Amino acid sequence: MNKIKFFSIKVFLSFFLALVLVPNQSFAMTFFGGLSLADLVGTSSTSNDTNPPSMNILNLGASLGGRFHGFFLIGAHSSYSMINQTSEPAVLTGNRRGTRSAFLSPLIGLDFSFVRLQADYQMSGDYLLTNDDLSGTKISYKKPSGMGIELMLKVFPLMGLGIRYEQVDFAQEQIGSASATTLTNKLSLKSYGLMVNVYF
Repeated sequence: MNKIKFFSIKVFLSFFLALVLVPNQSFAMTFFGGLSLADLVGTSSTSNDTNPPSMNILNLGASLGGRFHGFFLIGAHSSYSMINQTSEPAVLTGNRRGTRSAFLSPLIGLDFSFVRLQADYQMSGDYLLTNDDLSGTKISYKKPSGMGIELMLKVFPLMGLGIRYEQVDFAQEQIGSASATTLTNKLSLKSYGLMVNVYF
């Protein structure tokens, strides 16, 4: 199974490098990019939470990559999120206000005259809680897995408006300097909202 996985990754990388390094008239490549600001609402919860905490998330994003055949996008996405809990903290869940940086997420998408659709797979970026626990120890959630989806309308030259949906599950929890432990019930950060984007 590992040999098949390695071979698949090798084939994909070889194909991608061929696209980037050997463009021609039938497979021409141009660059694309964008900077986005999204105001999102959602929840930060596990399957055990009877009343999931409500969250407001300010998400700053950046995308860069190659555009093939004039519309197919392959690249990378980075983001920084400021996460604020809008519901009252509960005894069992505490306050899940925090920050998260996802510096490198693979991205694919479609780019047309008036609309751009892109999806990024997130596999990095710890979720660090702002407030310490009762003993004054920092808490963070690790080993993320999830994706974000953006749909943008190109309403002005170089500027677009759209929506973003994101769901990321965290499989581990780290308390202070102790080793991270696997969570029985993953912490899920779900959000959606409006977005403004400067693009090319």
